[in-house]
Order: sequence, then structure tokens, then C-alpha cells
Amino acid sequence: MEEQGDRRWWMPILVASVALAVLATLGLGLWLVVRTGSDGVPRAPEPSPSPAPPTTGPPTTGPPTTGAATTPARVPMPDLVGLPRSAAEAALDRLGLGYRSELRRSGRPAGTVIGTEPQAGERVPLGTDVTLVVSEGSGPPASPTPDRTSAPTPTATRAPTTGATG
Repeated sequence: MEEQGDRRWWMPILVASVALAVLATLGLGLWLVVRTGSDGVPRAPEPSPSPAPPTTGPPTTGPPTTGAATTPARVPMPDLVGLPRSAAEAALDRLGLGYRSELRRSGRPAGTVIGTEPQAGERVPLGTDVTLVVSEGSGPPASPTPDRTSAPTPTATRAPTTGATG
């Protein structure tokens, strides 16, 4: 009679190889499921943020001679009505927008923003000067002239600082 130990020495190797192949297939399937979005299209890897785009040519000092003109970045105008003047100016600074203020009489407390030009929600280019209409309060007019209540009084102007990104 033959010994049974000599005939089946390869069986554990075969079982281990099949088990590894099954695990590798399951791992690959799981990786594909995680990598694919819910719409069934593979997602592209997200780019890492970079501080400045790379340049493709040598630096030049003159204006470009070919290509379309680039449009400046635009930001939505925030709703500043009802805010104190200092808070509205700080918000515009963070967005990279300039501002100027006009004083008008109103029923609102003095120093409160009662209007803006452009209006809230409009998209404006970076560096745009925004007009803040600020309440003078509701005291009696300084002169009996009817124009006094409707004519704006400029009080402060500030240009945006370069490099302000928010």
C-alpha cells in the first residue's frame, strides 16, 4: 500500500493560491467601487491647491500679442444693508473691493448702511469701487433746502489693497 502523505502534498498550496486569488479579486472590486462615483463614472483625482499657476514661457514686460483678453475675477456683492459702516467696510476689504461712502438722512441709526451700489447679489470684478450709502441719523436738516435730503454727501473713499483675496 502507498502512503497517503506523499500523494496529496500539493493540496494545501492549491487551496492557499485559490484563496489569495479570491481575496485579490475582492480587493480590486472594492477599490473600483470606492473609486467610482454614484453616477458610475470614475472620479478624477482632486488637484492639490497651488498658490500660483505655473508659467509656460519666459517672462515678458509688454502686453500679450495673441490670445483672448482675460476677464477679471468676479465676486458676488454681499448684502450689507443694516450693518454698521465699519463691518461693511471690513467685508468689502475681505472680498478685495474698494469702497466710498455717502451720508444720507434716514430713520436708521447713524452709521448704519442703508443702501449699496451695486445692489446685493450682483457679480462685480475684483477691485471695483462700491458705494456705501450710510445713514446720518434722523436729526433735523442743517438747512431748509429740499435737495439736502436727496443729495448724497461723499465722506470717505478707499481703494482695494493689492493681493487682498479674502
